[in-house]
Amino acid sequence: MTAAVFDELARPVERNLLVVSYRRSPDVWLRQWRTNVGELPPEVGFVHVGETTRSSATAVSSETSSTARSRPSADTAPFVKTVSDPTDLASVGVRASEYLDTWDGNGRRTVVCFDSLTALLETVALDRAFRFLHLFAGRIESVDGRGYYLLHPSLHDQQSLSASANSRTPSWTSTRLDETDCQVLPKVRRNRRCTNPCRDYHSFSSERHRVPVKEHLSIRVTSVQPMDGRDSDDRERADRLREQARERWGTVDDDADVAASRLDSDDPEERAAATWTLAEIAADDPDRSRRLPVESELAPLLDDDDRWVRRGASWALATVADQHPQRARTALSAVTESLTDEDPLVRENSVLAFADVAREYPHAAEPALGRLADLVADGDGLVRRVAAETLRRLVTRLDEDGFPETIEATPDVAEILTGDADLVAVTDESGGSGRPIRIRGGATDDEAAGDRSGGDDEVDESLGPPDSIPSVPAVLPERGGFERLTDLGEGPLTNATKARAPTPGEGGRHVVVALRTLRPDAGIDPSRVETAIRAWSGVDDHAHVAPILARGATPRPWFATEFMDGGSLRDHLGSVGLDRAVWYAHCVTTAVCHAHARGVVHGALRPGAVGLSRTLGAWPVPKVGDWGFGDLLGELRDPPVPPGYAAPEHVAPEAFGRPDPATDVYLLGALCYALFAGRPPFAGDTGELPRQIREADPEPPSAHVEDVPEAIDELVGRALTKEKRARFETAEDFRRELEVVARDLPLSFDV
Repeated sequence: MTAAVFDELARPVERNLLVVSYRRSPDVWLRQWRTNVGELPPEVGFVHVGETTRSSATAVSSETSSTARSRPSADTAPFVKTVSDPTDLASVGVRASEYLDTWDGNGRRTVVCFDSLTALLETVALDRAFRFLHLFAGRIESVDGRGYYLLHPSLHDQQSLSASANSRTPSWTSTRLDETDCQVLPKVRRNRRCTNPCRDYHSFSSERHRVPVKEHLSIRVTSVQPMDGRDSDDRERADRLREQARERWGTVDDDADVAASRLDSDDPEERAAATWTLAEIAADDPDRSRRLPVESELAPLLDDDDRWVRRGASWALATVADQHPQRARTALSAVTESLTDEDPLVRENSVLAFADVAREYPHAAEPALGRLADLVADGDGLVRRVAAETLRRLVTRLDEDGFPETIEATPDVAEILTGDADLVAVTDESGGSGRPIRIRGGATDDEAAGDRSGGDDEVDESLGPPDSIPSVPAVLPERGGFERLTDLGEGPLTNATKARAPTPGEGGRHVVVALRTLRPDAGIDPSRVETAIRAWSGVDDHAHVAPILARGATPRPWFATEFMDGGSLRDHLGSVGLDRAVWYAHCVTTAVCHAHARGVVHGALRPGAVGLSRTLGAWPVPKVGDWGFGDLLGELRDPPVPPGYAAPEHVAPEAFGRPDPATDVYLLGALCYALFAGRPPFAGDTGELPRQIREADPEPPSAHVEDVPEAIDELVGRALTKEKRARFETAEDFRRELEVVARDLPLSFDV
């Protein structure tokens, strides 16, 4: 037991004591108490986490206990609630909340001791542990309690200690516990008692009631310094908004709709009240949070001129992202922009929302890697910590999916990103970017990356396919007439440059193209590359085949193709709506059918090989490149596509045969899987992927995105069959079945 806790409980008759312990048993706590204090508080409770409780106290397991029970008499030990899985923070919160709910209103102040943060960090990730503590702090605040958590500095790296120090709020103080640092959780005296207790924050259960990111909004108002008058005003307004929200909602069934209707009010006070009301609703009822107008109403408010509107909108979005990341995914672009908001609360909620979406949809979050890197380099407190954890996790996940990325950082920043040494490269300089951290790899490892831009812009899902697809102007074929604009990087086979090419005729018009040249160190016979380019040129009269605009053989084989200003499908995985996914799948399939009819096999079809050409007032048009490059890429890397998309014949040709047109059918299925699921068919440790591809069946796309129709699952599943003869016999068969499925879907266009 510690002096700080004893001081807090110097008059035990006036206190309730709750201990959440990961290590010390209830018996140890009771012995320390009786030795140092003597009399027990009237109400004592334990939540013992981890190993089965061996104690004279009465144990009540998390599986059987549903209501808090207080100590039966002064002569017997208190009841103990147990949580067997130390990573099950939801159950820890539920068990603790049962005590808090039972004691609330008994006239005594509740003191909570969390023993210890050190033990918690041994079982869960840093961001998850501190998020839990933030939520737990809010729960303690709701009963006017006070909490302590123990931290042993000698057992933690600098990142954890910095996160602990930076997690303080203006109302927190510091003390010492057993010669270790201890944070005091919020001490808040409030006269309010909710008139509808069932509407208050009950627990941390992911199944029903989730505490929102309210701690950042109501307590961590503007800074970690002692509050001045402005901070007090902020706190008062936060409390007032929350109070108004609770008074408004819950009286009618359509309260969320009523609040949403006020989001476009001309009065910023009304907009702020509406966003905070929706945040309260989302926190109380995950079922209703699913129906909040995320993309249409809340996301645009992240750019509102009024910071209180932005705070409420970011809180609501963070809560939705926590409960339903698939719903918040549609707002990811707006959330990304608000990562650098001038208001610290908006930044905190935005980075938490981003982290939740990125955990489920890493490819959708990939375009923001640079933004996360900036936050790690320049951010502070919670924002920096969560950004670092998310960045490291995101890069790891992309690497597992076969899209290797590396975080390149200066030594001081690399310390924050300690982890997989293969993913964090320490440099002595900040590089040409002038930044202490940057991302390299990823798209530049893809042979087709040089055809396109980053494709970061959000696409309006409500648009639809273009009425017609504009043709790309012809260019003069002389390489000497190309004006180099910028280097686009290199793939395994070619180097790429963005260039301006002159068009025939008078007027001096130019077209921006992607100029690709065989790498001098590729080790590939130039004549084979010329053959592949000719094959590509022979099928580029299709609307969804990237056109070869010019080509030549000196000094090495080169060609110019359309510059894809919308990025590639790889850039948009996880952010494509069902209608657009069906259209993209059909476009790519018709291109493959066209090429197969002329005897050209792709051999390396993947999302990165499908560029997107922007069209005014419509969805970007997909165009497939890299025709005929499959065999060439297969000699430079094995397999020729990212591992998560590889066909069984790529990883085990002795068992499944050599790649052929049936391989393109599999790759079509894998690409369509990614369109609908937001990820490749197989993901995980790259060393384990070949076994999965040989032996396991991928989960259906609907396992990752719930609104994917069963017919899509069946279509993709058949294309991904391991035995060639069990797949669709031809790409044309796949196309016909896709069109049958599409006709039965409520699409906004006709296939």
